[in-house]
Amino acid sequence: MIVLDYLKSRTVISDIGGRDRLKGLYDHSDVDWLSRLDSSKDMETLWGYWNSRITASVDTMSNILTLRVRAYRPDDAVALSQQLIARSEELINRISRRSREDALRRASDEVVKSMRELAEIRSQILAFQQQTNSIDPLETAKQLTALVSSLTIQKIEIESRLTASERAGTRDRPGEQYMRTQIGVINRQIDELNAKLTGKDSPTSISTQLKDYEVLKLRQEFLEQIYTLARSSFEEARRQLDKQQLYLVVVVPPMLPDYPLYPRPLVDAGLIMLGCLVLWSIGALLVAAVRDSANY
Repeated sequence: MIVLDYLKSRTVISDIGGRDRLKGLYDHSDVDWLSRLDSSKDMETLWGYWNSRITASVDTMSNILTLRVRAYRPDDAVALSQQLIARSEELINRISRRSREDALRRASDEVVKSMRELAEIRSQILAFQQQTNSIDPLETAKQLTALVSSLTIQKIEIESRLTASERAGTRDRPGEQYMRTQIGVINRQIDELNAKLTGKDSPTSISTQLKDYEVLKLRQEFLEQIYTLARSSFEEARRQLDKQQLYLVVVVPPMLPDYPLYPRPLVDAGLIMLGCLVLWSIGALLVAAVRDSANY
């Protein structure tokens, strides 16, 4: 349907050469003065003449377009048909390429957008690490948990030795005061580590940092996936840019006519005679009717 509208438009006249092209086809001495184009007329007149010399129709079931071109020389008809086919194919290719270029531009914009968002979230993660002095709060939490576990084991060992001394009746031996002091130090260390791990409403606690860090990491992973998809779409659009997706296939190419279809002397003469006979009959009936009315 696009090609059909194009063939009947004023644009196609400009594409095939405009006024000069129509003058060479339809305004020369081989054309009788009744059928000849007056190339000096305005463009609207030329357009109307053009539509009287080409006919195009589309079979909606098969999407096959049939084009008929009328000219006063066989070579002109064939050359004009071939030119119209070439211009129609250029139109289809231009539409197809524009569609692919639009797809490539949209894909490129998505890549730039996703890359910018990914760079922004990575900058936020870097700022978070600099602010908290921690590369990965999760690893820091694991290390602190390991330290708490190690200190707890040391505490249990010291408490076990003290309990064994009490049961053996050897309390207040030299060194027990040191072990009790050591237990107190270990308890303070454990409390400090637990405060760093799970301090409530403390912006410096590992749990708070871990929550913020996990949100940032989740956004980073999501944006990385978006960026990967955008890159894939861009590469696919780039590969499709040079591939032709729409084709104008010529089923029956233009051929040089063996004989002219027009004019048809016998048919046209018969039609003229028939028309004159009809006019004469109407006139005769009118005259007869007038005479009858005059007699009365």
